[in-house]
Amino acid sequence: MFLVVNGISIVEGLTTPDELEAYVDNEVVKKSKDKIILADNSKFGAAAFLKICSLEVIVTIITDKAPSIEYDDFFKNKNIRVLYNE
Repeated sequence: MFLVVNGISIVEGLTTPDELEAYVDNEVVKKSKDKIILADNSKFGAAAFLKICSLEVIVTIITDKAPSIEYDDFFKNKNIRVLYNE
């Protein structure tokens, strides 16, 4: 499953401002084995109104730049792979 999100927050998880999108995305996440997030670097630290899911269920994040040290450490501790090209 590939999922595009509006926010990636250590506290809030993956978020979106759209209620229907949050519900549908959450259901897709529950039913998917490999969960891959597509998000540009500006989404790290951002939180939209509604939570899709926690970060712990994500397998891979594909982004444009390396995340901050805080996020990099968190992802390493949770075995979340981050792919980017600088």
